[in-house]
Amino acid sequence: MSLLDDLLFRRQLMRRLKKGWNFDKIRPMTTEAIIAKLNSFGILIDEASFLAEIEGYDSAQKLADGWREKYDCTATGYDLDFLWMAAIVLWERLAPDVINMEMIDDLMQEGYTLLEQRDWPGACDAWWQTWEWIKKKLTPEMTAVKPFDDIFMGYQSIFNWSQDFEMELGNAGLDDPTYYRKRIQYCREFYTQFRDENEDLLGSFHRAEAESLWSLGEIAAAEEKFRELIALYPDWPWGYIGWADCYWLLKDSPKEYDKAKAICLKALANPNLRDRDDVLDRLASLYEEKGDAEKAAYYRSQIEPRQQLSWQRPLIPIKVGRNDPCPCGSGKKYKHCCLRKGRG
Repeated sequence: MSLLDDLLFRRQLMRRLKKGWNFDKIRPMTTEAIIAKLNSFGILIDEASFLAEIEGYDSAQKLADGWREKYDCTATGYDLDFLWMAAIVLWERLAPDVINMEMIDDLMQEGYTLLEQRDWPGACDAWWQTWEWIKKKLTPEMTAVKPFDDIFMGYQSIFNWSQDFEMELGNAGLDDPTYYRKRIQYCREFYTQFRDENEDLLGSFHRAEAESLWSLGEIAAAEEKFRELIALYPDWPWGYIGWADCYWLLKDSPKEYDKAKAICLKALANPNLRDRDDVLDRLASLYEEKGDAEKAAYYRSQIEPRQQLSWQRPLIPIKVGRNDPCPCGSGKKYKHCCLRKGRG
């Protein structure tokens, strides 16, 4: 998008927020007034029918889309935004215990806000509840993340968030070991549910479980888990690296360099090993810390030169709130419309 397009997009958004509907205008309205406004657009609902209708939806946005199909809706222009905003507000008021995708998305974003404030335990607590809500929406057929992401359509994908959550549980565990326990439980639930995901994603969750066991002092259980991981994904280098790191690189590691070296050499003995350079790099770093410059140089010399890629930086991005009305006039949230098309 050109700089001119950026500016036009921003102006369009500002006009829509100023002249159209937003939550600051709708939330002060009474429930009766919101329903009356919907009725004026041909959305013929009351409190009882609203509660009945939400049983068939997992999202307030989808409920509003359903209204447009079911009723002879007369809303146009800015008034289309009122439909989905009203659906969200009514859902919050009338059925707060019925979890929808917007609630999951909002709690997920609350966790990211807490991370920005460096409140790692608070973020993990918010995300633990997020995961509990997500599990209520999962079905046995969802053995990969994408099918859930397709219906979630949140500001952040579950694919990305799930890895952020795993990592932050590990960070929180540094100060409070109870988060290592939560991390172990979360990892097991994740890879059991999404068992058809790729080995990079699943391998990282198995590795996180093993590292958490190690950090809790359950060394035998951790070693057994690493053996299981390597047997499961023998060509994935990070299972070997993670296990080796426990002996020399992690905080309070026993500095058992020979054990770490043996694990790395086992990885390199596999002719089908992916990303061999990562293992070579780790092995070279091990010898550097050990003080053996000759062997460190030897392993570094085996690393393939990597081509450096230069990426063109985008022009000034537009910061549009995920729950703002989309400036294109579709009557949907920005995150459900142009954000998903790469704008902003």
